[in-house]
Amino acid sequence: MAAVNASHTDWSDLAVAYAESFAPMCAGTTDPLLDTLLPSYGGRRVLDVGSGLGTLGAAARDRGATVTLAEPDAGMRAVAAAEHPHLPQHDTGLPHLGFEDDAFDAVVANFVVNHVADPRAGVRELLRVTAPGGRLGVTIWPNGPDSPGALWPRVLEAAGVEPPAPRHLPPDKDFARTVDGLASLLLEAHDVEVWEHSWGWRVDPDALWSGPARGVSAFGQVLLTQEPAVRDELRRAYDTVTAPLRDGGLLVLPVRAVLAVATA
Repeated sequence: MAAVNASHTDWSDLAVAYAESFAPMCAGTTDPLLDTLLPSYGGRRVLDVGSGLGTLGAAARDRGATVTLAEPDAGMRAVAAAEHPHLPQHDTGLPHLGFEDDAFDAVVANFVVNHVADPRAGVRELLRVTAPGGRLGVTIWPNGPDSPGALWPRVLEAAGVEPPAPRHLPPDKDFARTVDGLASLLLEAHDVEVWEHSWGWRVDPDALWSGPARGVSAFGQVLLTQEPAVRDELRRAYDTVTAPLRDGGLLVLPVRAVLAVATA
């Protein structure tokens, strides 16, 4: 196997590619999270942190909330502005949100805290801007063979391409990507409810491949470092690995996420 180096993903160049590939998967937690977070918050102030394309924020608005989007990436904000022009956006994100203490009745961070350098500090900042008695909702991707990212190492292996070395946070910053691990980030909150949500995600295989083909995800960064012949081999490996998951021309991928809702 030939070793490769994967560079850090620059989302400012990838927002459209993400929207056309992985974004619908990440939106799979929207309804179950908001069902728990917002039943009593219609018309109340909601902050969506790491709001990306604005999908979750728009869903909260449709449920009667007054929504503010917080997204540090200009490309994501541009796509969100085109799709949801009436949602106010702020160029800010963790670890320092820039809002006053207790500014929002509900705060949500969908697949954010598992990507920051200090997850516990990130959760403290989310709680800081949540009013006392308000609600915080967070989600993470768990580890495991049926996690969303488990497909891509199988593709690399099938093509004979060595994956990049895994990246880990320092032990004092890291947490287990499990129900208990997410709960451990919320020790300063109250009435913590944490659960797994599973679903089958139906996606066009070409649409899903189009994200990594333009550099989305760690696998996409590996893909872009390869010679054209190796890229072609990776695509053939992808088709082979996903063949058993196809139904009527679509992939049906098992997806798991860990969701939590807590009171500030």
